[in-house]
Amino acid sequence: DGPHHVFILGDWGGLVKDGQLTAVSHLNHRWNQSYQFIWPTDQECQFRVRDQMVARAPASKPAYVLNVGDNFYWGGVYDYCGEADFSVLYGNGGSEEYKKEPANQFKQIFEDIYNGPGLDGLTWLGVLGNHDWGGWRFDMAWDQAIGYTWNKDDFNKGRWLTPALYYSVTVHYPTFTVDYYFMDTNVWDALPYGERPPHNICGPHTPSAATCKGAGGPPARADACKEWFEDLWEEQKGWVRKLAAKSKAHWRIAVTHFPPYWGKHDWASLAPECELDAVITGHRHSQNMHGPVDKPGRIWPEDSTNFEMNDFLDPTAWAVCGGGGGITSEHVPDTAGNDDQYGFIDMTLSKEKLTFAMISHGGQVRRTLEQGHYYSHNGLNEVIEQKKHEKDSKGHKKKADDDHTHKSHGDSKAD
Repeated sequence: DGPHHVFILGDWGGLVKDGQLTAVSHLNHRWNQSYQFIWPTDQECQFRVRDQMVARAPASKPAYVLNVGDNFYWGGVYDYCGEADFSVLYGNGGSEEYKKEPANQFKQIFEDIYNGPGLDGLTWLGVLGNHDWGGWRFDMAWDQAIGYTWNKDDFNKGRWLTPALYYSVTVHYPTFTVDYYFMDTNVWDALPYGERPPHNICGPHTPSAATCKGAGGPPARADACKEWFEDLWEEQKGWVRKLAAKSKAHWRIAVTHFPPYWGKHDWASLAPECELDAVITGHRHSQNMHGPVDKPGRIWPEDSTNFEMNDFLDPTAWAVCGGGGGITSEHVPDTAGNDDQYGFIDMTLSKEKLTFAMISHGGQVRRTLEQGHYYSHNGLNEVIEQKKHEKDSKGHKKKADDDHTHKSHGDSKAD
């Protein structure tokens, strides 16, 4: 009868090189710090996070895993889109990377890694991240990341569930229900053709003749690709509004790759209209979360040029869980795990509240955030009154209200 736990993980799948699994190195992402590689933490980060999941699972007893994408770096499944049977891995012969080192990514990076008491047999409900699309091109085998849901290989343990680019799942607990809305937000890396080529799914790194039309994806690069992702996002916004209007669940949670401060104007209208209790994401290679009980502050306090505030989605909570260890973290990690760089989230659900525990690669509980009911969901829930914060001349909240029913604990620093 509870407590009911769920593990959350993102940006987790590293690179098999010379037969060894390691995180891809992206050290220039460490703002205002020396570009130093911390050994062995940066080398073994995926394993360190996995080990803490294994250590925590017997006590938490998670029922499933929410996978927020970027499953395999750098370019997703190492093949090309459009295979006739997308449940067959590498059926198009594999990409150039695959031909150099024909690693079976699902076996070596997923199935062989995430095992142990409490993890064995858990369903991984997932979405695609920008690197699952190819990172800087759109024609990699993103469709096989969906097709693996039905893959018949002997090593497939039947845990992978990514049946579409977007879909919904209702989970029934003894005294409450949860509606999950799994959404593709890679529109935020589907940029104009010449813009930011290293981070542009639709840009010049995509071969000129590339197409994923046969797989239901972008028909061509440049404007056609950008418009395809924009249409996909518009389609999803209409879809989630219709589902939320009919929802009979006590909790409504969106799961996607990009944090909601990408497209925050869309989320700022979607969240209250759909009465979203939380948005769970990855993409940023660290761990961070915010709820309406938190003190308002800058999302990136270490960036003196950015003044975006973390309270833009209140009373909806949001979590970033992009420290799974597939890629080196945004900031230098502490070898003992006293940081918010690599890790996962252990979410506890009850009828009354959601509790997010941010677990580091050293096993420390870095922060706990409790989220109560700020939406009634058609009268199902007793609603917490959200008292207004005093605001400054720019409209930003100056101080947190101390009278909320639920409190957050620990370090509220954003990374």
